[in-house]
Amino acid sequence: MNFEYQTGGSLEYEHPSYIKRQADKDLYNALKAGEFCYVLNARQMGKSSLQVQILNRLEVEKVKCVPIDLTDIGTNLTQDQWYFSLIEQIVRVLELDDLDHEQWWNHRKSISNNLRLSQFIEDVVLVHIPDKIVIFLDEIDTTLKLERDLTDNFFALIRVFYNKRSLNPKYKRLTFCLLGVAAASDLMPDPLTTPFNIGREINLKGFKDEHEAERLAVGFEEISEQPKQILAEILNWTGGQSFLTQFFCQLFVKQWQNGECTVEEVANYILENWENLDDQSHFKTIQHRLLEEYHERKNELLDLYQQILLAPHKKISAQDSPDEIKLRLTGLVVKENGHLRVYNPLYANIFNLKWLESQLPQLRPFNQQYQNWLASQRQDTTQLLIGDDLEEALQWAKQQNHLSSVYIDFLNASRDYDRQQLKQAKEKATKIIQLAQKGTQLERKGIQTLRLFNITTYQPQILRDAIQAGEDLQQLQAEWRELVQDDPELLKQTPAASPVFTLPEILSHIRQWHQLTGHSYGVRAVAFSPGGEFLATASGDKTAKLWNLQGEALTTFTGHSDLVMAVAFSPGGEFLATASDDNTVKVWDLQGNLLADFRGYKGNLVDPPQPPLKRGEKDDALEKGDNRDFIELKSPVNSVCFSPDGKQIVAGYGDGKVRFWPFESLAELIARGKAWLGVEGGN
Repeated sequence: MNFEYQTGGSLEYEHPSYIKRQADKDLYNALKAGEFCYVLNARQMGKSSLQVQILNRLEVEKVKCVPIDLTDIGTNLTQDQWYFSLIEQIVRVLELDDLDHEQWWNHRKSISNNLRLSQFIEDVVLVHIPDKIVIFLDEIDTTLKLERDLTDNFFALIRVFYNKRSLNPKYKRLTFCLLGVAAASDLMPDPLTTPFNIGREINLKGFKDEHEAERLAVGFEEISEQPKQILAEILNWTGGQSFLTQFFCQLFVKQWQNGECTVEEVANYILENWENLDDQSHFKTIQHRLLEEYHERKNELLDLYQQILLAPHKKISAQDSPDEIKLRLTGLVVKENGHLRVYNPLYANIFNLKWLESQLPQLRPFNQQYQNWLASQRQDTTQLLIGDDLEEALQWAKQQNHLSSVYIDFLNASRDYDRQQLKQAKEKATKIIQLAQKGTQLERKGIQTLRLFNITTYQPQILRDAIQAGEDLQQLQAEWRELVQDDPELLKQTPAASPVFTLPEILSHIRQWHQLTGHSYGVRAVAFSPGGEFLATASGDKTAKLWNLQGEALTTFTGHSDLVMAVAFSPGGEFLATASDDNTVKVWDLQGNLLADFRGYKGNLVDPPQPPLKRGEKDDALEKGDNRDFIELKSPVNSVCFSPDGKQIVAGYGDGKVRFWPFESLAELIARGKAWLGVEGGN
């Protein structure tokens, strides 16, 4: 194969695999126009190769180019040595052989290095070289290892050269091009003296698509009928990163020679073996720069990278902050259309969340909660730290020299949440105490009400007090359940108990006020009309009676000569039948008119009533596990029936009275008490 991919070093001028990008055009035109330019980007993006191409093009245009690799000069030097080394390089490249530059330099020891370099440029270089001059300073980031005042003075001097153009036209022939892996603000932080705010930044991007990089497809023509498709698939994996694309293309051809393969298979091979394949230290350089070179800002950079990995579509808005620029300079992340994103799928799969998590525990405690909080877009408060955990994290933070701003946000949010939880806990405790106090008051009120009822002739006010206590307890119970709903043990407790038994106790003892009185002998039977609006009773006083539910006797049915033992309404409710020990059954209308008289029966028409069970007695139902309550009564119950709505039991007693027994829930007891009193809210 004649076509070769190159993955190491700078590409020669017009190398077959060199891809021209927009940066080629921008840098060439800018330098030719005399603009100060700088190309600051991640490693292995093609900066040095770009310099080679532009330098050769400019020299064709009769521009004198001075390429200086600052790595050759070194950093373990005195200021005097560094400046003289720079002049040495300029002299050698421009071939100023007639000049004894060392003598020239030493002759001016009494002045500053900056002034000596300035005079050398003006009195020597611009005098001996009549052409345009471009000084290329590659690996400019090595100056970060020099003394701060040296670099500040040097970059300020470059700005001075530009300012002198208006006074000395010779300076219009001089310009500089700086290349390296550094942020402009790190090279020269002073905005008043920096040359970077007067120069032009050249944005060196990766290959944008297969059309721009189509020269690389030539290498696949001998092995495939679709070389451009192969290139397009490779670019999808590399994102157009220049070194990585050349590396992938080279590896693909090599793998194909060992047997036909696909781009995806080669990509997976890279992902599985990247450490062993990394001869040029491409992936390792990214990792080293992120974790070691920027160790002072490692927390911030990893946090930012984590946000990008967790963000939708793996990109977040770019702010051009110093940390963002550093992260971009690692090569791992790129700025595109105002957003930050992982440069390519290969990086995203190598430096994934698993890799990130392997680094983060070394940096901070409670990292998992922090990651979960970030993943929830800072919304999941359950991941925030409280109590001892928060205190531990805060103590750890005090011992750190550098903390991520996002992790600080996490700690601050945790502190606020902890305070909020503490405040809510105090408020809850206060409310529990208040409800407990209310419960104590209700307990006393219930007991006092019951005591008054037992020693006082009944007064309706006592029932009203019991009802009020019941209603207060209902409200208290609702507030209690809402307050302690997340605490099962407290939820089982009740703030007060006495109103629960005070109200039914009173209602069960006020029978003489809530009863129908009119028979002179025991009530033998009771029956509701089908519509539930009337009640019929049969009595041993030889009569039956029709009542409304307000306790008024509407009709007395007389005509039997012995005990009336049973009553029943017709299905339509317009007639009433009575049965008596006089061996007759009579049918009446509801106004008391006898409609029919059936005679001729022998013996009792109904079975004699069974005596009521008293407390402690047992019957077959009890033996079978029936949990009914047996209440000791002063008078036997001769008959019972349910009201049509099923909410009350009506009982006829041997003392000639009829009594109502509702179900015994607290709400129903309150409603029944109100109904008896005739107040609003009763059923």
